[in-house]
Amino acid sequence: MSSQVFSATLVRQGRTALEEGAAARAAPLLGEALGLWRGDPLSDLPAHLVRGVVAALDEQRLDALELRIDADLALGRAADVLPELRGLIAGYPLREHFWAQRMPALFHCGRQGEALESHRQVTALLADELGVAPGAGLRQVHQRLLAAAPDLIEVRAARMVPPSRGGDLPVEMTTFVGRETQMAEVRRLLGSARLVTLTGVGGVGRTRLALRAAAEAAPSFADGVRLADLAPLSDADLLDRVVSEALGLRDQSARPAADGVADHLRDRRLLLVLDNCEHLVEHVAGLVLRLARAAPGLRVLATSRQRLGTPGEHVLTVPSLTLPAVEGTTGGATARRNPAVEASDDVAATTGVSAASDADDPLLCSEAVRLLLDRSAASAPAFRLTARNRQAVAQLCVRLDGIPLAIELAAVRLSAMTAEEILERLDDRFRLLSVPRPRTSARGHHTLRGIVDWSYDLCTEGERLLWNRLSVFSGGFDLQAAEAVCAGEGVPREDVLDLLAGLVDKSIVAVNSSGDRARYSLLETIRQKGRDSPAAGPGAVTGDRGQLGTGLGAWRHWPGRWRPPATAPGRRGCWAPPTACAGTPGWR
Repeated sequence: MSSQVFSATLVRQGRTALEEGAAARAAPLLGEALGLWRGDPLSDLPAHLVRGVVAALDEQRLDALELRIDADLALGRAADVLPELRGLIAGYPLREHFWAQRMPALFHCGRQGEALESHRQVTALLADELGVAPGAGLRQVHQRLLAAAPDLIEVRAARMVPPSRGGDLPVEMTTFVGRETQMAEVRRLLGSARLVTLTGVGGVGRTRLALRAAAEAAPSFADGVRLADLAPLSDADLLDRVVSEALGLRDQSARPAADGVADHLRDRRLLLVLDNCEHLVEHVAGLVLRLARAAPGLRVLATSRQRLGTPGEHVLTVPSLTLPAVEGTTGGATARRNPAVEASDDVAATTGVSAASDADDPLLCSEAVRLLLDRSAASAPAFRLTARNRQAVAQLCVRLDGIPLAIELAAVRLSAMTAEEILERLDDRFRLLSVPRPRTSARGHHTLRGIVDWSYDLCTEGERLLWNRLSVFSGGFDLQAAEAVCAGEGVPREDVLDLLAGLVDKSIVAVNSSGDRARYSLLETIRQKGRDSPAAGPGAVTGDRGQLGTGLGAWRHWPGRWRPPATAPGRRGCWAPPTACAGTPGWR
């Protein structure tokens, strides 16, 4: 870590900007400074020789943290800093400024009682540990909370106003539901990383998240935000020209367009959003690397189903929306987080639904359910969440994997069908959710089939064949199971690992590496595409026990069983782990 850059340059500039009232300029500077911090400083030197220096550096880091949180609070990001403040207070309970920041943050999230309780806690702590009363800063914050000071009310109201759009970003036409955790992570990454890539399965909402994050970050970039939508671009040779036009350049000279873009960005502080890069990954990666080297003030936010692979790239996988936990009875559902999302009790909802109303109906804690209800209010105004259809609504969101596009299409069907009827027909979801919509993309991304077909087309022949064969797994699987079940004609056993890694990179297969062995899984929508696709060769697995191909000869080496068609999800045969089969009639 460069302590000179950290303290003498970035932190000083951030402090100055904050004192001038320019919180939008201070936040990224302080975030970049903190991004330079990598673990314990001077850890390779004897501790007794550098103890004083390390303590001084740690104090500088805490000071920068306080400043950055002050900037975030000034920008209305109270819900984002609450989890961080909880950890900081646990680690530094006698540092009063962290308490002074947590109290207004709780107030801004509508938790005034907890804010006042925090003051009581720190007052008791200081008295017990040091025998002193809170300092002037804490007392002032307490008085402002008791009096509901006008500046606190104004900041709370400002949080409900959509962020101003920067540059040529399109205006949002529908409500932005959920995604508080991902929004906070994108903001954090943009504060320190030169390139942030949002990946995820088709229809998961990468573009919507990127545009909202870019709009919110716009005040931090003196030269604004520019969007280049690469979806309609089929000729990679025109990439430089498309980006040039997105920046508003009209260079009629004979020099390469990339040279003009690099010269234009050289002295600018700008955020460039590159949307839908998956079909041009290599070319986009090359252009981004060239521009990043030429323009130190440039930040790039890209969306792609596959990472770009550029040096310095930070990848954020956009998960499905949080799902309801469907109970076995009709007593309703309680919310659970998608496994890819880390839950935090400090991330209170900052959408139109308050934390109090979420508590009244646990089903509304699910982002997927809230999205379905929000979109159906526009497309099917007669639809209501009732005691009769609660379980069906919860099951519908789960069966649709929490994919926003699928849920929005289902909301349109609610104008002519009940939730129960849609649920009954989900075995043919690609036909069911082919609702006619305005064609805003040249690739047919207006249907669920369109986005999944596009993902399929981006795969190699071997990856498609493996995708088809992996669709027989109804639950998770590991590499050994994939090799035993899927190896065969067209897919040599030694190639399964590389092909599987390719499907992971393309956001087709999800991986969980938290245990001793990596576990893989496919969303139900992705599985259905693999089952419905034409077999790529005579060795392909088709989901019929009589046609499983040569690779299934080793099935006895994997602790799974064949689930008969009558009991399998979607009423088709599939391979499932023992936990998924236990208690199932006809299991063997």
